[in-house]
Amino acid sequence: MGISGNPPQQVDNPRISDLKLLRQHLQEEASRLHTVLHRACSDIGGDSGEKSWVGSTADRWRSEAESKRRQISNEISRLISEVEHAIAKCPEKVSLTEAKMYSLDIDRS
Repeated sequence: MGISGNPPQQVDNPRISDLKLLRQHLQEEASRLHTVLHRACSDIGGDSGEKSWVGSTADRWRSEAESKRRQISNEISRLISEVEHAIAKCPEKVSLTEAKMYSLDIDRS
């Protein structure tokens, strides 16, 4: 209860905004990395048409790079899923005091 006996003022949870921003950054980075890594992998190995490097060593390198690209993509997807889970667990509204404390904690980090 507030000082006057009324319930404390409720505000939007600032943690949700921060988590949504983090999710957006992760999604943008995932897209950027997909483009860059896909291009790098497709330019190497395979047919000698327009490839920058061909041969058995290039083919092995490409295979390893493709594996790493998939691993990175999976990890970013996992992170996005974790952030979405954290968002779902957050209450939509918190007391003004809780929001201020959250902001103070973030400012100190």
